[in-house]
Amino acid sequence: ALVSTQSTGTPAMELAAVQGFYDTVQHMYELLKRYVVSFVCSAKLHELLDLLGVPDDLDGAVSLAQKMICGLTSSALASADDMRGFFDTVEEIFYKLVEMGKAYVCGADIGAIVQELGLPDSLTWAVNVAVGWICN
Repeated sequence: ALVSTQSTGTPAMELAAVQGFYDTVQHMYELLKRYVVSFVCSAKLHELLDLLGVPDDLDGAVSLAQKMICGLTSSALASADDMRGFFDTVEEIFYKLVEMGKAYVCGADIGAIVQELGLPDSLTWAVNVAVGWICN
């Protein structure tokens, strides 16, 4: 993974990434709400990742969604650790999209890009953010 400790993006890129992370947490929250609360609250993070069929890169989003369901955070913001994997994933996808070329990426359907990159549907949010960085 392409990991950096300093942000290299513009404020708009960073805001788009934060929005993408929020959207992903919301999606994970909606998926987890389908299960019995006692199970969700007692499950280990890796069990929830497996249950939802999402990659380990989304562990921060799933962890935060679990905390929201279990009442462990009321209005607390996600920690940097919760968001790190998501940001790293967006950055990695961004560089793959740069290799694909702006003309293709900005004209292609997001679903087609997700499929071409061989990513699971659960990373559509990350692809949306990375495409936004390139095309906006």
